[in-house]
Amino acid sequence: MRSFSGEDKHLRNHSPTLHNEQKQQQEQKLSPYTKRVLIVDDDPDITFTFRKALEGENQKGKIIFQVFTYNDSLSALAEFKIDFYDLLLLDVNMPKLNGFEFSEKILELDLNVRVCYISLENLLRSLSTIIQS
Repeated sequence: MRSFSGEDKHLRNHSPTLHNEQKQQQEQKLSPYTKRVLIVDDDPDITFTFRKALEGENQKGKIIFQVFTYNDSLSALAEFKIDFYDLLLLDVNMPKLNGFEFSEKILELDLNVRVCYISLENLLRSLSTIIQS
């Protein structure tokens, strides 16, 4: 059924579905230099800092980082995409589900993902001690 403007109303009603399919196809056709990184840390400042640092590298070289962040490990686990991420950066000390527990569950689903644990707790203590001296 066509409108006066000549556009197909039937197709217009399904455009969100078509848009989602196109988006999924684009995600699958990424450059071999694109790396997807999932960062999970309960501190939003930490995830923001890592995201900005990695995305800042995008303009410097071949590798393009797509960064996905979560501040809740349970949400990250619930929305985890199998065979999607190249690297996980996981905070060791998170409430609900710590980084080690999170990675155990993820590795049951996806054996190919690489995991790196991060913990800024000791670094922050050291900085605090230096500042107080």
